[in-house]
Amino acid sequence: MAMRKAKVQEQVVQAVARSNPGDRLVATVHGISGPAPQLTMAFGFIMLFVVKYYFVTVTERAVVVHRAAKFTGRPGDVVFNLPREQAHGIASEVRHGRQWNSFRLLFPGAAKPTRINVAAPWANDLGRLLSALGAAAPASG
Repeated sequence: MAMRKAKVQEQVVQAVARSNPGDRLVATVHGISGPAPQLTMAFGFIMLFVVKYYFVTVTERAVVVHRAAKFTGRPGDVVFNLPREQAHGIASEVRHGRQWNSFRLLFPGAAKPTRINVAAPWANDLGRLLSALGAAAPASG
């Protein structure tokens, strides 16, 4: 799934504007839940049904998570829309890698956090997102 990052970010801004009119985007990342992406790639098409794609966005007033379409990369349904003051501690276990970064995101009502894998092109955005959530940003390197 090839995506132009700038176009995707524009689509996320539009999706956030529909769910949170008047709110301003701080940072957004495209992420994949599930096992390590290298494992996903090793098992190919079968893993497509195991992983879920998301856009995690922090705005001035909220944390919004949209599902992302598997084939087009467009933002879809809102998974949750949480006021920022209630979002403290939802991001944890930040890990940095050359090609993939990951962090754990606690979805409201979930018993345990979900691992979100973020590709290297989104690393700077991930740093801003984690900073806005009060989580430690991954080390650069």
